[in-house]
Amino acid sequence: MTSVRNLRPLLSGSKIILLLGLMIFTSGCGLFNSARDKNKDNVVKDRTETAMDTMELTEIPESEVSPIKKDPQIIEIEDDFSAYKKDTYKIGMFIPFNASDSNYDVNDGGDQKFVNYYAGVKLALEEFDQEGHHFEVKVMDSERSPEVVRGKIERGEVKDFDVIVGPYDRNGLSLTAEYGKESKTAVISPWLSSTKITDENPYYIQLRPSLSSHYFKLIDHVNQNFTADEIVLVGRNINSDKNRFRYFQRTYSAINDFNNGNELKEYFINDDSLNYADFAFSNLFVGGGKKAIILPNWNYNDEDFIYSVLRRLNIERGRAEVFVYGMPILFDSEKIDFDFYKNLNIRTCVSEFVDWEDERVKTFMRKFYDKYGDLPTSDAFEGYDMINFIGSNLVKYGINFQLYLEQDRNRYLQTAYNIQKIYDEQDEQFEHIKYLENEHLDLIQYKGNKFVKID
Repeated sequence: MTSVRNLRPLLSGSKIILLLGLMIFTSGCGLFNSARDKNKDNVVKDRTETAMDTMELTEIPESEVSPIKKDPQIIEIEDDFSAYKKDTYKIGMFIPFNASDSNYDVNDGGDQKFVNYYAGVKLALEEFDQEGHHFEVKVMDSERSPEVVRGKIERGEVKDFDVIVGPYDRNGLSLTAEYGKESKTAVISPWLSSTKITDENPYYIQLRPSLSSHYFKLIDHVNQNFTADEIVLVGRNINSDKNRFRYFQRTYSAINDFNNGNELKEYFINDDSLNYADFAFSNLFVGGGKKAIILPNWNYNDEDFIYSVLRRLNIERGRAEVFVYGMPILFDSEKIDFDFYKNLNIRTCVSEFVDWEDERVKTFMRKFYDKYGDLPTSDAFEGYDMINFIGSNLVKYGINFQLYLEQDRNRYLQTAYNIQKIYDEQDEQFEHIKYLENEHLDLIQYKGNKFVKID
């Protein structure tokens, strides 16, 4: 059976609207008390916000190389965490519902992103409650305004929290991260990936892998499976693509012990060649063989370019065995035909992927449908996983849980969390933690009429 994309609209049932009303009410006056593969044809993908659109590294500094060095220190796990544990943990969530906006529309896709996210959070909290673990969660409407966030911080509305999640906007998140640093409160960023939010802050935890982590995942897998003469970087003759190529070249050299002979082929192409020329890749497939094509573009502004490249590669590949490596947009884009996935062996780097054979996934989808009358979106999976990750580590380690997140190797419903300490490149002694970042990524490929994880 051929997979097809699910174009079903987002959650619109009366139960989710009721949940929204409850959130709007409680975000203004109190607590929610919990005394307590991603796949195109299964999960609805909210494309109003994309995983990579919030990343800052559109141009990669020439000096920046993926962090290959690791923290040499080994954490000794204490046996007794009772001094750090509490009967009830308090979690604050900054979510941009914009509920006070007269133009707010529950059926708007951008607004629904966060309603679905919180629906997943709420379901996880109920499960913790049933297990006897207690959380108080207060939802605060950040209104996508740093001034609103600043006001709540200055009025002391966040002072009793053990953990703060969000907010979504960059400036508000930076304010919250600095508050967390000063008050020694863990701040979780589930949506934004940036190197510039905070500095020397071991209380700031970034759950979305950075652009450089995505690139390192791609080049590392390519390096393990292809020789240098089989690898080709494809892009346009513009500064942003040249910077990306430079980054790949330096990283490839670094993981091969800086062997200067291992330089990758760079293939620059323009839109006219893609759209009008008889051959866009005339020299690339001479002699056949294998080719690993790396497309580093990630932004939806490049979607047409990416599609045109794939279309011409599919036409011109001849007898060559082509493997295209790229960013999450290769999975998320609605323009890419399934024939491209098969013929070009497209391998996509993603931070979230659901195994539909996992019984836990089936149970979650059943529970979500029973509670809300609709299937979960990818945002609902993400919210469910986030609160399970944070909650389970709070239960295990107590309020200093962020010190031990590197020990968590569990696979959740749509991701795992490989939390690493990020240091400045000049910090040879690993003395100053800039922040903590999730570096877990999966590489997926379309095989046997479904997407599977290959690494």
